[in-house]
Amino acid sequence: MAFESTALFNAISGVTMLESAGIIAGLLQIAGYIDYYRKVVAGEVDPNPLSWFMFAYGTFFLLILEWDAGASTAMMALPAACTLGSLLLAFNIWRKNYRVTKQLWPQSWRITYDEDGKSFMIDLVLTASYLVAGALASVNLWNLFGASTPLSAHDRQIAALWVLIASNISTFPGFGPIIRATKDDATKEHYRPWALWTAAYLVLLGVTWVDTSVSRTPESLDPLTWDLEYWSWLTLMFYPASCAYLHGRVSWLARPAAQKRHRETRLAVA
Repeated sequence: MAFESTALFNAISGVTMLESAGIIAGLLQIAGYIDYYRKVVAGEVDPNPLSWFMFAYGTFFLLILEWDAGASTAMMALPAACTLGSLLLAFNIWRKNYRVTKQLWPQSWRITYDEDGKSFMIDLVLTASYLVAGALASVNLWNLFGASTPLSAHDRQIAALWVLIASNISTFPGFGPIIRATKDDATKEHYRPWALWTAAYLVLLGVTWVDTSVSRTPESLDPLTWDLEYWSWLTLMFYPASCAYLHGRVSWLARPAAQKRHRETRLAVA
């Protein structure tokens, strides 16, 4: 009965259930950005400039690499929404800074020697490494310049795997400044947009689970014996899982109880 219902839905709508789930994830992402932007305008949220700058270029580059790799529509709906929202927010932060300081490059986007600056530097190194790996692995890019790729098919698989691994790891330093800032002051963020984004990534996690598969699972617990196909599947799954965790962490840090406690502490100190 469930199979017949799914087939009927697909026939009527022309969109598969998997694509619909991907669209839902994208819509949740957009809803979160609309809510977040409204709170920024209302002064209820003070977005961390450095984290949002890292989100903007990180999601943009990752979207290009996913498109070049032939990712499905269902898997690209959320990253596309995330890229657009991050770019708009980063631009808004830059515009406000320029109006006040007249600096083309905000001070908050410069590498410093504090904790946030180290996160920024690590993120830049990881981003550069996966962009280079992505360029080497891209058959489309080499064809565009009228040359054949210098890598064998096996080496391209390794390069593509590093793209996934490095891009996943770079998510963590990107969240470093915003998590630190929200820990210090829970009122800088609001839990609801981050909760919507968490839900979006959980839906994407389900989409990725259904949309990807491996021909066989490892017979050994030794990671060195796992084949590239299984490593690729793990990294594909790790992206929405890690993003759900990180967005959920910010939502938890900015929950109403934490904000209330911070305000009470601030009043007591004053």
